Amino acid sequence: MAFALAGLLFVASARSSGGFDLRSGDHGDLISLILEQDRHSAQLTNQVASITTKLQETLASQVGDAIGAATAESAGLARAAGDRALRGPGVQVTLKDAPPPLGEVPNGLTLDDYVVHEQDVQAVVNALWIGGAEAMSINGERITNISAIRCVGNTLLLHGRVFSPPFKISAIGSTTVLRKSINSSSAIKTYRQYSEAIGLGWSVRNSSSLSIPKASLPSQLLIAQRG
Repeated sequence: MAFALAGLLFVASARSSGGFDLRSGDHGDLISLILEQDRHSAQLTNQVASITTKLQETLASQVGDAIGAATAESAGLARAAGDRALRGPGVQVTLKDAPPPLGEVPNGLTLDDYVVHEQDVQAVVNALWIGGAEAMSINGERITNISAIRCVGNTLLLHGRVFSPPFKISAIGSTTVLRKSINSSSAIKTYRQYSEAIGLGWSVRNSSSLSIPKASLPSQLLIAQRG
Protein backbone atom coordinates (compact mmCIF):
# COMPACT_ATOMS: atom_id res chain seq x y z
CA MET A 1 0.00 0.00 0.00
CA ALA A 2 2.85 2.36 0.87
CA PHE A 3 4.46 1.75 -2.50
CA ALA A 4 1.19 2.35 -4.28
CA LEU A 5 0.72 5.71 -2.55
CA ALA A 6 4.28 6.67 -3.41
CA GLY A 7 3.59 5.78 -7.02
CA LEU A 8 0.45 7.90 -7.16
CA LEU A 9 2.27 10.86 -5.69
CA PHE A 10 4.94 10.42 -8.31
CA VAL A 11 2.27 10.40 -11.03
CA ALA A 12 0.60 13.48 -9.64
CA SER A 13 3.90 15.29 -9.51
CA ALA A 14 4.80 14.30 -13.03
CA ARG A 15 1.42 15.41 -14.35
CA SER A 16 1.60 18.79 -12.68
CA SER A 17 5.05 19.33 -14.11
CA GLY A 18 3.90 18.44 -17.60
CA GLY A 19 5.99 15.24 -17.73
CA PHE A 20 3.15 13.18 -19.21
CA ASP A 21 -0.62 12.85 -19.29
CA LEU A 22 -2.23 10.07 -17.28
CA ARG A 23 -4.79 9.62 -20.11
CA SER A 24 -2.19 9.58 -22.83
CA GLY A 25 -1.18 5.94 -22.30
CA ASP A 26 2.41 6.81 -21.29
CA HIS A 27 2.05 5.44 -17.75
CA GLY A 28 2.22 1.67 -18.49
CA ASP A 29 5.77 1.31 -17.17
CA LEU A 30 4.83 3.11 -13.95
CA ILE A 31 1.91 0.75 -13.28
CA SER A 32 4.16 -2.23 -13.86
CA LEU A 33 6.66 -0.79 -11.39
CA ILE A 34 3.94 -0.28 -8.77
CA LEU A 35 2.69 -3.83 -9.21
CA GLU A 36 6.22 -5.18 -8.96
CA GLN A 37 6.80 -3.21 -5.77
CA ASP A 38 3.54 -4.58 -4.37
CA ARG A 39 4.67 -8.12 -5.09
CA HIS A 40 8.04 -7.44 -3.48
CA SER A 41 6.33 -5.92 -0.44
CA ALA A 42 4.13 -9.01 -0.11
CA GLN A 43 7.20 -11.27 -0.27
CA LEU A 44 8.92 -9.25 2.45
CA THR A 45 5.78 -9.42 4.60
CA ASN A 46 5.65 -13.20 4.22
CA GLN A 47 9.34 -13.49 5.08
CA VAL A 48 8.88 -11.35 8.20
CA ALA A 49 5.86 -13.46 9.23
CA SER A 50 7.84 -16.68 8.72
CA ILE A 51 10.81 -15.40 10.71
CA THR A 52 8.50 -14.17 13.48
CA THR A 53 6.79 -17.56 13.67
CA LYS A 54 10.12 -19.41 13.87
CA LEU A 55 11.37 -16.99 16.52
CA GLN A 56 8.23 -17.49 18.60
CA GLU A 57 8.54 -21.28 18.28
CA THR A 58 12.21 -21.15 19.31
CA LEU A 59 11.47 -18.93 22.31
CA ALA A 60 8.55 -21.14 23.34
CA SER A 61 10.78 -24.21 23.10
CA GLN A 62 13.54 -22.58 25.14
CA VAL A 63 11.09 -21.39 27.78
CA GLY A 64 9.53 -24.85 27.88
CA ASP A 65 12.95 -26.46 28.31
CA ALA A 66 13.85 -24.01 31.06
CA ILE A 67 10.57 -24.65 32.87
CA GLY A 68 11.08 -28.40 32.49
CA ALA A 69 14.62 -28.20 33.87
CA ALA A 70 13.49 -26.02 36.77
CA THR A 71 10.64 -28.42 37.53
CA ALA A 72 12.98 -31.41 37.48
CA GLU A 73 15.46 -29.61 39.71
CA SER A 74 12.69 -28.63 42.11
CA ALA A 75 11.46 -32.23 42.25
CA GLY A 76 15.01 -33.44 42.90
CA LEU A 77 15.44 -30.96 45.74
CA ALA A 78 12.09 -32.00 47.19
CA ARG A 79 13.18 -35.65 47.13
CA ALA A 80 16.51 -34.81 48.75
CA ALA A 81 14.73 -32.83 51.47
CA GLY A 82 12.22 -35.63 52.01
CA ASP A 83 9.21 -33.38 51.49
CA ARG A 84 7.00 -36.22 50.28
CA ALA A 85 6.66 -39.96 50.64
CA LEU A 86 7.88 -42.11 47.76
CA ARG A 87 7.31 -45.66 46.57
CA GLY A 88 9.28 -47.63 44.03
CA PRO A 89 11.75 -50.45 43.37
CA GLY A 90 15.05 -50.58 45.20
CA VAL A 91 17.18 -52.50 47.67
CA GLN A 92 17.14 -53.09 51.41
CA VAL A 93 20.39 -53.66 53.30
CA THR A 94 20.23 -55.15 56.80
CA LEU A 95 23.02 -54.84 59.36
CA LYS A 96 22.97 -56.45 62.81
CA ASP A 97 25.30 -57.22 65.66
CA ALA A 98 27.22 -60.48 65.75
CA PRO A 99 26.41 -62.99 68.49
CA PRO A 100 28.83 -62.50 71.41
CA PRO A 101 31.62 -65.03 71.73
CA LEU A 102 30.88 -67.97 74.04
CA GLY A 103 34.29 -67.91 75.61
CA GLU A 104 37.19 -65.53 75.41
CA VAL A 105 37.33 -62.97 72.65
CA PRO A 106 39.65 -64.22 69.91
CA ASN A 107 43.10 -62.71 69.71
CA GLY A 108 43.19 -59.35 67.93
CA LEU A 109 39.47 -58.69 68.51
CA THR A 110 37.42 -56.85 71.12
CA LEU A 111 33.75 -57.02 72.04
CA ASP A 112 33.42 -53.72 70.18
CA ASP A 113 34.09 -55.58 66.93
CA TYR A 114 30.88 -57.58 67.40
CA VAL A 115 28.71 -54.44 67.23
CA VAL A 116 27.45 -52.48 64.21
CA HIS A 117 28.88 -48.94 64.37
CA GLU A 118 27.77 -45.66 62.85
CA GLN A 119 30.59 -45.81 60.30
CA ASP A 120 29.18 -49.14 59.10
CA VAL A 121 25.71 -47.65 58.66
CA GLN A 122 27.18 -44.51 57.09
CA ALA A 123 29.22 -46.59 54.63
CA VAL A 124 26.04 -48.24 53.35
CA VAL A 125 24.15 -44.94 53.21
CA ASN A 126 26.99 -43.26 51.27
CA ALA A 127 27.21 -46.16 48.81
CA LEU A 128 23.47 -45.98 48.17
CA TRP A 129 23.57 -42.21 47.60
CA ILE A 130 26.50 -42.68 45.20
CA GLY A 131 24.44 -45.37 43.46
CA GLY A 132 21.74 -42.80 42.70
CA ALA A 133 19.22 -43.54 45.46
CA GLU A 134 16.18 -41.29 45.06
CA ALA A 135 15.07 -41.70 48.66
CA MET A 136 16.26 -43.61 51.70
CA SER A 137 15.19 -44.62 55.19
CA ILE A 138 16.66 -46.42 58.19
CA ASN A 139 14.20 -48.58 60.13
CA GLY A 140 11.36 -46.58 58.56
CA GLU A 141 12.85 -43.14 59.36
CA ARG A 142 13.44 -41.00 56.26
CA ILE A 143 17.01 -39.80 55.76
CA THR A 144 17.31 -36.27 54.36
CA ASN A 145 20.11 -33.97 53.27
CA ILE A 146 20.44 -32.75 56.88
CA SER A 147 20.33 -36.14 58.60
CA ALA A 148 23.10 -37.04 61.05
CA ILE A 149 23.68 -40.67 61.94
CA ARG A 150 25.08 -41.29 65.43
CA CYS A 151 25.59 -44.49 67.45
CA VAL A 152 25.76 -44.91 71.21
CA GLY A 153 26.83 -48.41 72.07
CA ASN A 154 24.81 -50.65 69.82
CA THR A 155 21.94 -48.18 69.36
CA LEU A 156 21.52 -45.63 66.59
CA LEU A 157 20.34 -42.04 67.12
CA LEU A 158 18.52 -40.47 64.20
CA HIS A 159 16.38 -37.32 64.33
CA GLY A 160 16.08 -37.59 68.10
CA ARG A 161 14.86 -41.18 67.95
CA VAL A 162 16.70 -44.26 69.20
CA PHE A 163 16.86 -47.42 67.05
CA SER A 164 18.18 -50.83 68.00
CA PRO A 165 19.65 -53.38 65.59
CA PRO A 166 18.98 -54.86 63.18
CA PHE A 167 19.28 -51.70 61.06
CA LYS A 168 17.29 -51.92 57.83
CA ILE A 169 18.43 -49.36 55.25
CA SER A 170 15.95 -49.04 52.38
CA ALA A 171 16.73 -47.14 49.17
CA ILE A 172 14.63 -46.50 46.08
CA GLY A 173 16.50 -46.63 42.78
CA SER A 174 17.98 -48.94 40.16
CA THR A 175 18.68 -52.23 41.91
CA THR A 176 21.52 -52.99 39.51
CA VAL A 177 23.29 -49.67 40.03
CA LEU A 178 22.68 -49.64 43.79
CA ARG A 179 24.13 -53.13 44.19
CA LYS A 180 27.13 -52.23 42.03
CA SER A 181 27.81 -49.20 44.23
CA ILE A 182 27.52 -51.32 47.38
CA ASN A 183 29.97 -53.89 46.01
CA SER A 184 32.43 -51.12 45.07
CA SER A 185 32.64 -49.65 48.59
CA SER A 186 35.93 -50.45 50.37
CA ALA A 187 34.35 -49.72 53.78
CA ILE A 188 31.59 -52.24 53.09
CA LYS A 189 34.14 -54.81 51.95
CA THR A 190 35.85 -54.45 55.33
CA TYR A 191 32.54 -54.89 57.14
CA ARG A 192 31.77 -58.00 55.11
CA GLN A 193 35.14 -59.50 56.05
CA TYR A 194 34.16 -59.11 59.72
CA SER A 195 30.75 -60.54 58.85
CA GLU A 196 32.35 -63.68 57.50
CA ALA A 197 34.84 -63.91 60.37
CA ILE A 198 32.67 -63.28 63.43
CA GLY A 199 29.08 -63.26 62.16
CA LEU A 200 28.16 -59.57 61.86
CA GLY A 201 24.78 -59.54 60.15
CA TRP A 202 24.74 -58.64 56.46
CA SER A 203 22.07 -59.07 53.81
CA VAL A 204 20.98 -57.28 50.65
CA ARG A 205 17.67 -57.95 48.95
CA ASN A 206 15.89 -56.43 45.98
CA SER A 207 12.35 -55.16 46.31
CA SER A 208 9.88 -54.30 43.57
CA SER A 209 8.06 -51.85 45.82
CA LEU A 210 9.68 -50.06 48.75
CA SER A 211 7.80 -47.40 50.67
CA ILE A 212 9.85 -44.45 51.97
CA PRO A 213 7.91 -42.10 54.27
CA LYS A 214 7.96 -38.33 54.33
CA ALA A 215 10.69 -36.84 56.51
CA SER A 216 9.73 -36.27 60.13
CA LEU A 217 12.00 -33.22 60.37
CA PRO A 218 11.62 -29.85 58.59
CA SER A 219 13.64 -29.59 55.39
CA GLN A 220 15.36 -26.42 56.61
CA LEU A 221 17.44 -25.97 59.73
CA LEU A 222 16.20 -23.31 62.11
CA ILE A 223 18.93 -21.00 63.46
CA ALA A 224 18.41 -19.64 66.96
CA GLN A 225 18.54 -15.86 67.23
CA ARG A 226 18.53 -13.47 70.15
CA GLY A 227 15.13 -12.13 71.02
